[in-house]
Amino acid sequence: MVATLLELYKYERDNLRAGVIETIMEFAPTLERLPMVTIGSLTHSFNVEKELGSVGFRSVNEAFPSGQGKVSRESQNLSLIGCDIKVDRAIAATDAGAAMSAAEVRRRVKAVSLRWQREYFEGDVSSDPEGFDGVNKRVQGTPQEIDKGGATLTLDAIHEVIDSLDVEPTVLVMNKATRSKIRNLAENKNAVQVSRDELGRTMLSYAGYPIAIVDKDEAGSAMLSDGDIYALSFGLDSHYGAQLGELQVRELGESRTTPQDVIRVEWNAAPVFAAPRAVGRLTNASLT
Repeated sequence: MVATLLELYKYERDNLRAGVIETIMEFAPTLERLPMVTIGSLTHSFNVEKELGSVGFRSVNEAFPSGQGKVSRESQNLSLIGCDIKVDRAIAATDAGAAMSAAEVRRRVKAVSLRWQREYFEGDVSSDPEGFDGVNKRVQGTPQEIDKGGATLTLDAIHEVIDSLDVEPTVLVMNKATRSKIRNLAENKNAVQVSRDELGRTMLSYAGYPIAIVDKDEAGSAMLSDGDIYALSFGLDSHYGAQLGELQVRELGESRTTPQDVIRVEWNAAPVFAAPRAVGRLTNASLT
């Protein structure tokens, strides 16, 4: 099965699970759009294209070139993220219990979302083997990392990272300050559009590419630097996610050790980078 969180949310009938998915989409915009492939393993194996093989014209009675294409067989371990949410039964029994319980669920799921989002950009298994390698490590030292060396951000620089991809980006990711700079740069060029997405939310686009905002992580630290822009192209032949199963939200009932009701949220998943030119990063660009 292949689906994005947005697609799951539209058809989810369980209110608790729908609320969890909605919170994840709000605070982890890359997860909202990333197509997830369900696999029956803790490790996902996939091919990365290396060479296309020989082709060419031929004369009558001659053979075509016979060189074969080459792929590299690679793998991605899944990473388990989640939390146990505990609400005291005395609180749940009050008139405001339902609202207070819902607020606690939202707070904890927000933290999970932001932690996964930070790993998506900054993850490095050499320092945290339980996570996964993120975009920064994947593009480091490759043509997909475009370092402007402190030069002022321009529209040409934005198109440079867009053009670094083999196919059109699904989304451009940046922080709020960078978005504001783009609005100012494109103010007189009719390159910024405001529209509504499938859920009726206001969406800003640059040159037709949706803009997603990533702000602070679960500890309150900025995830992206001013002037950093990520161009991401999602698809099953380029960049997608692998999961052991869909996001799990389970009401476990009362804890055996404390008078608390327990809700467990867990997801065993990881991003898959199946094409080297599916993501690009513009970095070290000044907004002044």
